[in-house]
Amino acid sequence: MRDTSQQGLISHTAILNRLVQLGFEVLLPWADHLGYDMAYYIVEEHRNFGFFIHREARLVRIQCKTGRVTKDGSCFEFNTVSVSAGKRGNHRKTYTVPYEEINDPRFHWAEDYEI
Repeated sequence: MRDTSQQGLISHTAILNRLVQLGFEVLLPWADHLGYDMAYYIVEEHRNFGFFIHREARLVRIQCKTGRVTKDGSCFEFNTVSVSAGKRGNHRKTYTVPYEEINDPRFHWAEDYEI
C-alpha cells in the first residue's frame, strides 16, 4: 500500500514523462507555494490581414492531481486540500467529473473545475 505522498509523486512523474515524450520543455517551480507543479510554454501564431504574423508565447501551468474511477465507472473523482495563509485548518473538497469530460477538448479544467 502506498501513502498519499508517494502516490502523488508517481502521478507527478507520469505527467512529467508524458509531456517530455510529446516534446515539451517542462519547467518546474522553485518553491512549493506557487500553486502549480510544473509548466511549459506554447507559442501561438496569429495571422492578421492574411500576411502579418504575430507569435506569442504563453505559459501553461499544471497542477497535478491523483484521482480514481468511481465504482460504477462513470466518473473520475479526486480530492483537493487548500490551505489559506494566516487561517487555521485545511479546506477539503472532493470533485467528481463525468468520465467522458476528461479528454474532451471543450472542457478547460483550469476554468471549468478550478479549485
